Amino acid sequence: MKPFLSLLLFSFPMLALGQSFIANDWQPTEKAYYQTTNGKSNNKTNTQTYIGAGINYNFSSFSDIIEEGRQIFPNLSPKLDYGIKWLKNNISPNLVFKADVSIILFNPRFNIYFDPRLIDPYDPPLLSGPYPVLDARIIFKQVTVALNPTIDYNFINKSNYQMFVGVAASFNLIKNFDFTYYDLQNDKNNQNATYNSPDIYKFKNFLLNYSLQSGITLNKKIELSVTYSPTTTLNNYTVKIENQFIGIGANYLFNK
Repeated sequence: MKPFLSLLLFSFPMLALGQSFIANDWQPTEKAYYQTTNGKSNNKTNTQTYIGAGINYNFSSFSDIIEEGRQIFPNLSPKLDYGIKWLKNNISPNLVFKADVSIILFNPRFNIYFDPRLIDPYDPPLLSGPYPVLDARIIFKQVTVALNPTIDYNFINKSNYQMFVGVAASFNLIKNFDFTYYDLQNDKNNQNATYNSPDIYKFKNFLLNYSLQSGITLNKKIELSVTYSPTTTLNNYTVKIENQFIGIGANYLFNK
């Protein structure tokens, strides 16, 4: 499923890219062509600030030395963005640089089984015996502040809309502000035996990951995008959460 989602996300932009090159006979944009034929270089830098919001749909798994966790869906992470984008015409009229800061709420929840046969967090287990007993439930709450430098390429660059693909690196500072362990095995009657924030469940505070994105900019004011991030791991050498996500977002651009 994961390869299919990433293929679906980027197949349409790649087809559109090929069609735009064929339609323009592999010629640069009008602006770049004018600069080339007239021997002029426009060094002007165009900048825009923007604010935005989005939501990530996460695919997460949990494990430690003796337990496996099966994700409870949906696992959604809302986010807010503030950033700046700019382009230098003398570099490329189609190349756009962005840098933004994101605030993301990550709230994964897992059903925990001591039965080692339950490994796959996405599909029901194929068991030779009865379905395993639910031993515990774990709920994490984290806030991440991420710095995201990004490079986008406008493969279609019209006056009223642009279509782009891009890649971003994310430098994440993570704050674990809540953790709850519901011990269902030892308290089956009221399911209320809880433990908050034991040290073994505190993750490292820094994470580096990257993402791929594709989208469209309308009238240089509204930017809509879809993002895919491959699997990254949060861990503290004893406990780990593996996560990948597909996200959608919208930005409003100023100063244009």
